Amino acid sequence: MLNKFAETKLIACVRKDEVKPQVIQTGAIATYTSFVMGNTAPSGWDPHMLTIDGMQTHLGTGAGDRQGDYVYFMKTHVSLEIDMGVTSPSPCPIEFRVICAKARRGSYPSGTTKNPASHLFVDEVGQDIGHTTLGINGTDIINYPLNTRAFTIHTDKKFILSSPQQGGQAQSYSGFYPCVKRFRFNLPYYKKTHFGSGANFPEDLDYFYFWYIYGRPIDKDTTASQFEVNLRGTTSFKDL
Repeated sequence: MLNKFAETKLIACVRKDEVKPQVIQTGAIATYTSFVMGNTAPSGWDPHMLTIDGMQTHLGTGAGDRQGDYVYFMKTHVSLEIDMGVTSPSPCPIEFRVICAKARRGSYPSGTTKNPASHLFVDEVGQDIGHTTLGINGTDIINYPLNTRAFTIHTDKKFILSSPQQGGQAQSYSGFYPCVKRFRFNLPYYKKTHFGSGANFPEDLDYFYFWYIYGRPIDKDTTASQFEVNLRGTTSFKDL
């Protein structure tokens, strides 16, 4: 019905290019990169998350501006790309786990924070853990189930990539594992939202989808650092 009288407008997410991973904790060889919707992560979440905005709209007449205090947010479309790099000596393949999720805020008491960095997984005895939990390694991150009590899981994918370098020299890759992986995410909202006086972000919409891209080296001896992540995204809304 909205298509008959409401204009569709677009908000660009912040572009991310060649984002390099960091180790999950001091001394570890497993690595990760993380992103979150909005211009700041929720209080108490992983401070290393990179924000991609995608929800900010101003009063005005521009292509991505709103004309009133209400808009109908539809979805955010995100393209995410993982590129393997060329390093010396030739690295071993990396196993990845890509997770897209958002907090299940109605499932725990008000004032409680479930930081994905410490609560995203569940261990063998059902305890909440994350990549910052002491003693956690890449094998745990790849194998532990996700904490569906605290988070709504949109995507959970595992795969292996390898460097385009073989035999100590850069050349066209001809092995079994690919060198690049791309994802397309359609993150739904479909909700009429309100903007307060002077506010440029919706005040009644939980839009904090987040991504974790984890990598662990197959040989468990070298750091899984020879990859980069690129991201593009667009949020669509109806201007009411």
